[in-house]
This record gives sequence, structure tokens and C-alpha cells, in this order.
Amino acid sequence: MTVLHLTDCGGGGVPVVIDAILGAIPGQVAFVGTSPPGFVHRASIALETGGQRTKNPVRVARNLRALVQGLRGSSFETIHAHSSFGGIYGALLSRELGLPMLYSPHASPTMMPDKTWPDRVISRLEWFSCRAAHQVLACSEDEAQALHQVCPPRKILVVPNGVQVDVPVQASTEWDLLAVGRLSPQKRPDLFVQLVEALRLRLPGLRAAWVGPGDPLPGGGVHWLGEVSESEVLRLLGCTRVFVSTSDYEGLSLAALKAACAGCHLFLRDTIGNRSPVRMGANGQLFDQIQRGAALLGDFLVDPANLTPAMRTDTARLGRSIFSMDTQMATLRDLYAATAAGRD
Repeated sequence: MTVLHLTDCGGGGVPVVIDAILGAIPGQVAFVGTSPPGFVHRASIALETGGQRTKNPVRVARNLRALVQGLRGSSFETIHAHSSFGGIYGALLSRELGLPMLYSPHASPTMMPDKTWPDRVISRLEWFSCRAAHQVLACSEDEAQALHQVCPPRKILVVPNGVQVDVPVQASTEWDLLAVGRLSPQKRPDLFVQLVEALRLRLPGLRAAWVGPGDPLPGGGVHWLGEVSESEVLRLLGCTRVFVSTSDYEGLSLAALKAACAGCHLFLRDTIGNRSPVRMGANGQLFDQIQRGAALLGDFLVDPANLTPAMRTDTARLGRSIFSMDTQMATLRDLYAATAAGRD
């Protein structure tokens, strides 16, 4: 059994998920564009079309022709398409090559609270991708509910993301608060700054940082650490008390899952998908308004009971039991085999 993974995402969590799957289950990957830096399984790459992600119909057709030509004669039984346009390419390629397709939208535009006109167009295209798929894989119950807008519920299967993180609990903490993610409008770093500013009125010595690429924001006493290696992200999580996410929406944040497995208390904005780790049982809290969130988080930070290494160890153990990559991979392995068998 060999699976072809197909995506146009050259960054973010999608390549990380594909990389993890390839580490456990045989497969190839075709990047419609250029493979991301740091992608481990480079020997598995079947095709790179070059260029950037595009919504231009002429370029989409050209990329599809390049995919068909590059993949004819390859030995795989199933296509697993990832991301919005990955699903569109996957649906077209599935029809062209006569192969079954599984589709993972990965926090698609259907989850966005306020869709722009282009996002609405992509959402309609996802309707086509969902109907072409043998099964649509949601990474959380929130994503599954959002996908009901464009997909028959009977086709949707929830397969939560898993992570394999084993970070020793640190005796001392480097950061009180840490956020991880690119500095984009979706992640709402502006709200993180507001939260830190409100907390520092009560806790002037608060140590807060944001890890990820992008242009830093002024104010708030936030340390902008920029883009760092995966090993450094894990080290930072291992010496952080609270992981914060202020995102407008998420599929199922890999950064939050890693933080839970590293023993961090999760403090997540109560938005679609973003709240899923806490609702699935991870140790943490949800917040909506910044001032109310600052009051809740301030109470947590000043309580000495929340400083103990034993608490961090228990939190890490809980996170690893809930967000098990072994469970995720076992589910996918069975699903790939059943999908390929159904083709015969």
C-alpha cells in the first residue's frame, strides 16, 4: 500500500502533518509548488511544480497537467489531498487517474468566522472536493461541524491530530506565557499584546514571548523571538508555564498539542477549532474577552499550586495520552488499507 499525499501548502502545519504520516506509513508527496524548507522526507517527493500557490484558473490547469504527466506510471493506490486547493487538485487528479481520494481540509475557509469574497469562492470549490472524496477527514469536532456546510455528514470522519513530544519537565521556567505561530491576522497577535498589557498591570514582571515568523507588533512587553527550529520550539515549551492562543480559528493546533504534551497549561481563545484541545480533555482554560481572560489567567499565575513540577508532569502525561500520534497513525493506516481495498 502506497499513498500519494497532495498539497499546495508550502508552510504551516500541513507539511508537518504530511511529514509525520510519511514517517509512519509508506507514501509519496507531490507539492503543487515548492516543498517547504525543513521537510524531512525529501526522498519521497514525487513532483514539485515550482512557483507559488495560485488561484488563477489557467495556472491551476497548467499545474494539473504537470501533475498528471509527472505521476503517470507511479505505483500508489490512494490519494490523500491536504488543504483547500490540495483538495481541488486531488479531486481532478482522482478523476483523471481513476484513484480513490481521501481529503483533509486542514482548517479550511469553511471555518473562518468572517469570509471574504475569495474565501467564499474557495468554500464553494471545497463542496466539489468533498463530494469527490471517498471520505473527508476532520481533525476536530469543530472542523467536522463547519464542514457540514459543504459536505454530507456521512462522509466526515474525525481523526484528531497527534504529536510525539517527550520534553523533560524543567525545574525553572523561562517564560510565563508563550504563543507559537506565524504573525498573521488569523493568529491575532494584536490580541496577545492586549492580553499581556492587561496582565502586566497586575504582574509587572510577567515574561511573555511569541515564537514564529513575521513582523513584530509594538507594545505590550512581548518578546518577539522570530522563527526558530523545531527543537528550539520544544525546548521553549518545556520551560513555559502557559501556552496562549488568540487565533480567530484553527483546525486542531499542532502547537497547542505540543504544548499540552510538554506540560504547559493551555489558555485558548474560545473560537472555532481553537478551543478543541481543552474540549478534548487537555489541561487548560478557554477565554473570550481580553479583560476577563486577563483576570482568569492572572489568578492562575499567582497561585503557588500551579508552579509545581508534579503538576507539569501530570499535565504532560495527560496531554500525551489524549494526543497520541500512534493512535492517529493506526487509524490512518486502517483507513488507507480499507480505501485501497474498496477500489479493487
